Amino acid sequence: MKKVVASGLMILLVVVLGYGQNYIKPVAAMPDYNGTYEGRPNTGSARFTTLYRDNQDNGRTSSCRGEGCGRHPGVDIAVSSGTSVRTPLSGQVTASRCDSGWGGLVVIRSQHPERPWETVRQVFAHLRSRSYANGVAVRVGDYVSAGTTIGQSGGHPKLDSCAGNSTGSHLHYQIDKDDANQGPYFPSSGQLHHRDDNFLVTARTYNPIVLLQGGYTWAFSQNNNRELWDLFNWQSWGVSGDALWMDGGHDPHIRRGGLTHCAVRWMCSSSFAVEADTYKSVYLDLYNGCSAYNAKLYFTTSAEPYWSESKTIPYFPPAIGQFRGTIYAGWHPKWTGIITGLRVDPSESCSPWNFDPTYFGEIAIRR
Repeated sequence: MKKVVASGLMILLVVVLGYGQNYIKPVAAMPDYNGTYEGRPNTGSARFTTLYRDNQDNGRTSSCRGEGCGRHPGVDIAVSSGTSVRTPLSGQVTASRCDSGWGGLVVIRSQHPERPWETVRQVFAHLRSRSYANGVAVRVGDYVSAGTTIGQSGGHPKLDSCAGNSTGSHLHYQIDKDDANQGPYFPSSGQLHHRDDNFLVTARTYNPIVLLQGGYTWAFSQNNNRELWDLFNWQSWGVSGDALWMDGGHDPHIRRGGLTHCAVRWMCSSSFAVEADTYKSVYLDLYNGCSAYNAKLYFTTSAEPYWSESKTIPYFPPAIGQFRGTIYAGWHPKWTGIITGLRVDPSESCSPWNFDPTYFGEIAIRR
């Protein structure tokens, strides 16, 4: 898609010329996070076997998979035992032990990457080894800088001596909010697979990869993969040429937030959970083939989980053509608490007789 910057906007618009994912990943092969099991396509060779606020029983209890369908407080990343594990954030080691449940466990007390006054605890679990690259053991009280190797992944119940409660090789990574209970936080076994409708997990933890990478990004770089975005009032659609395109009639729009089909036994959740006071911007890269009119962003929150005109943010693309920029959402009085869904309305009425699609090259929720 040709990159053209819209001008003359009536709301605060910051042009972004690039958004690099330059954060340190706990394992190098891990994909960027976009709320699917595969992660953001073409950004890593590993995959997420369990998402944030997901379940580990494949939806048997909650009847769905994905964010909000369980109370898993971190992400599970499927990597072979022996994979180097690094700390994305610097800090001081507060735990380093072989634990019956967590397996090889390292906890590092760090600063929130955007709030230097707030401390968080990084949790690395099911480690085969807890040692630096030079073989020296990681000990409580050690100060480690960002990017330091602090061990190797494990989790294989037969090959790793300190696998903990694990059925296969993987890294469990989570970020706890710091409190008097120095954790790590994990819900009771009887609650793990139930839906997190009351957001108990977000009260104790952050979505770890989203916190590191600065938000969610959906880039549609894989043919026929709409990355769990649902389409409404469409006549035809596809994903090709690094864009999701939709040809529609009256009020065509796309949205993420709710349950959707994802070619597995259970429904998939396309909801997400981002703190409104941290993630205040929505980035759009789209091209309108029909006349743009009454373009809006809709959003849902944990307090108001329904779509309504009271939770809309207007934006002003050209009548026909490219819009590329970041829309500031933090001014909206209802952009509070936890943001759980986003809907993009690029135009109100397209011609049902012409092929005048809208192309979505990238959508992101950012700090």
